[in-house]
Amino acid sequence: MNTERIAAIFSIVLAGSTYYMATGYSNLSSFFPKVISILIIILSTMLLIKSFRKPEASEWHKEIEYKYLIMLIVGIVVYVIVIPVVGFVSTSIVFISLYSWLLSHNKTQKLPP
Repeated sequence: MNTERIAAIFSIVLAGSTYYMATGYSNLSSFFPKVISILIIILSTMLLIKSFRKPEASEWHKEIEYKYLIMLIVGIVVYVIVIPVVGFVSTSIVFISLYSWLLSHNKTQKLPP
């Protein structure tokens, strides 16, 4: 199955459940989640249609560097654990800085002359 198709179906289900949960809120409180859910459903439906028109399987899994993926997962777990202790702002600054450095490390880009 095409990865775009899987992502589209997952997004439609997630946005549909978000829309359903937002119906329990008051009209004013549910406005933003409903609008975002509808936009996600529309965009995911467009992606789903595109996946049927151009059904080419991507090779994204061969490009993953698993060392960085494991570091990201461990970092997110540590981030969630540290937030109540240190605070959201401080933890977020450190997390974003470290992962920006990690993702850009060894990926130098030459600027055009």
